[in-house]
Amino acid sequence: MNNLSTRRTAWRYLGFALGGFVLLALVFGAGFFLGRGSVRPWRGGTPLPAQNSLLLNGHGAVGEIIQIEKDQLIVQARDGTTQTVIVTKETRVERGLQQKGAKLVLPDLKVGNYILVIGAPNAEGQINAKLIRVIEHPALTPTPSGL
Repeated sequence: MNNLSTRRTAWRYLGFALGGFVLLALVFGAGFFLGRGSVRPWRGGTPLPAQNSLLLNGHGAVGEIIQIEKDQLIVQARDGTTQTVIVTKETRVERGLQQKGAKLVLPDLKVGNYILVIGAPNAEGQINAKLIRVIEHPALTPTPSGL
């Protein structure tokens, strides 16, 4: 009788384990099915709010240098907006988009250079630059939406 009781207990545990697995699979499947309907693919264009910028939330700028003052650059984006960039001794200035671009110094920057700036915003809305990269000016012809 002891052997029969052990078998029943084993089958009971096996039944609970299988039932738990089936319940877990059903919950996961329901979540997957319901969550799938809330995801919408981006239709046409870039999913970024500002299609002409590579960085969001004021932590960078991309554009052409239109004015150079002592430790400040005025950068104009393709959409015509301007951004003031503060340059410090800690700011790295490089040419190109490679991991380790050619090192430059602030006097190497000229009005008309197209730059990418990465930094942090200050209280006045200016960008305290940590990295400035001189890059090639992008083509001025618009691209079709969705490319």
